[in-house]
Amino acid sequence: MAGYGDDFYTPENIVGYTGTLGDPENRPTVYFRKTENGFTTFGHITQDYHKKDNVGRELIRKRKEYKQGNEWAYEETKDNWITLDNIKDTLVSQKEKDGELITIDKSGKERVFKNIHVEIFNGMIQHPSRNQFFPANEGNIDELMASLKDEKLEHLKTRTTEKDIEMETKFRTWDLQSESLDTDVDNILGASKNELNIEPSTNPVMVEETIESRKTKKPDHFKKNNTSQKKILNKKTGLPKIEVASKKFAEKQNNNPKKQPTTGLPKIEVASKKFKEKQNNNPKNQPTTGLPKIEVASKKFKEKQRDNKENNTLDTSKLRNLAKKPPQPKIDRRPSNVDNERNANKKKGAKNGMGW
Repeated sequence: MAGYGDDFYTPENIVGYTGTLGDPENRPTVYFRKTENGFTTFGHITQDYHKKDNVGRELIRKRKEYKQGNEWAYEETKDNWITLDNIKDTLVSQKEKDGELITIDKSGKERVFKNIHVEIFNGMIQHPSRNQFFPANEGNIDELMASLKDEKLEHLKTRTTEKDIEMETKFRTWDLQSESLDTDVDNILGASKNELNIEPSTNPVMVEETIESRKTKKPDHFKKNNTSQKKILNKKTGLPKIEVASKKFAEKQNNNPKKQPTTGLPKIEVASKKFKEKQNNNPKNQPTTGLPKIEVASKKFKEKQRDNKENNTLDTSKLRNLAKKPPQPKIDRRPSNVDNERNANKKKGAKNGMGW
């Protein structure tokens, strides 16, 4: 029985590995890559892993933009990795210690980067490895080729889902369609049946039309007789045209008491007028006076305030008395002892013929 992607997973496409060599209990992960017409096809075979659904051949992918190698990487959040290049402009210090790179950015956040193998496509880090990547050479190629001879590793990884295959097909379509609008359907899919291991009829992206037909075919909303649009209208109003449907729908809403305010009136204008009258006649919605109309309530409220003022008038006569100038203290005009002595000396001098 043929294995998954036998036409791609071949010895000539081996480029390197991650992990260790010579350990039968922990065999390395072998990487494959091929570049044609500006596009890179890539994949890998995981030989040993603690999760069995991740053992086997990886889904073959093809991208226009692809990068692979050892990078200083850090898991910012769960399954969200960044490289040192992503934040190098924000760093204030970095120091390598025990095979790790410790960095501190302007906000004071510390990160510990590890030099590991990563694949970068779709604009982000994919499949960060636990180890570094080492290229294939004459000394290790035989051990790496053993991954192709093991029948237990010929299957597509069981963790691969239909959604993974669908998304891969979409990404290939976008890349190839941006490259050339003259590409036919088989090239838009970007892979043969052996690569994706799925029948075209089971994949919703595999349409039965070419890019050339897409260029000349108008979308449904440009058609004069849009049956899909008519079906949508029929579900709501049963009318074939939007303009008529809108007009009749508005009339129906106006004549439907369930869609009106609490007055139950058939027209919004009348309902609004009567609703205001009802509000004015509703004592619960008025001020604390309990009067039925706001204007009357305001007038009577002022009268009540005036009555309260008259009933609580203060006796202002006392206030007027308090406002008068308070009595001044009486000044003792009688001469003091010093004045008496001075006057006695004056009299005595006058008798002796002395002038003052």
